[in-house]
Amino acid sequence: MKTLFLMFYAIFYFTNMMAQEIDTTFFSPKYYHMKSVFELLPDQKDEIVFLGNSITEQGRWRELFNKPNVINRGIGGDRTDGILYRLEEVTASKPKKIFLLIGTNDLGHGKSPSYITAKIHQIIRRIKSESSGTLIFLQSILPTYHREERPNQSIKEINDQLKRISTEENIVFIDLFSSFIDESGTLDKVYSLDGLHLNGLGYLKWKELIENYVNE
Repeated sequence: MKTLFLMFYAIFYFTNMMAQEIDTTFFSPKYYHMKSVFELLPDQKDEIVFLGNSITEQGRWRELFNKPNVINRGIGGDRTDGILYRLEEVTASKPKKIFLLIGTNDLGHGKSPSYITAKIHQIIRRIKSESSGTLIFLQSILPTYHREERPNQSIKEINDQLKRISTEENIVFIDLFSSFIDESGTLDKVYSLDGLHLNGLGYLKWKELIENYVNE
């Protein structure tokens, strides 16, 4: 029994230590360029921040919601480690709300669902520590089609864990996945041309799903 306990403890300890480290090896020149631009921009009062990768970056959030305090902090190609590395710039303004969507690029580069969920949990805990008054909205990873490196079964596994984390951390979980799939369980082609990113209809659908949270 003691041996079994020590084995589980070792697994937990190793996973936790892996989550604490930040892997900067994949950061691109674009990542550093955009990070430096974000750091130079003035803070606004009651910012509503959209934080994520290219799927977030390509959304015209301020225009979609017609709100001057809506801020886009998406960077194409970003992963959970990238969010952690630049999170201080986001929390420094003590934003009113953060809408977080991250993880698909981690999956595409071979990271396990447990790695991804541990990193996202770390992001949430840091936001709460650095900006305790910020409302966090954790959005599920979107489905894909014809993207073998991003299997929907793994995405569903991650999303199930994100829902559990949201309950544990008392934050809002937004299930985007279920509203973007077709009858086959993959990303509906009406919303995407490449099986990963969204077209205009996709962003309108996303807006519809989160509008009440943005406006409340």
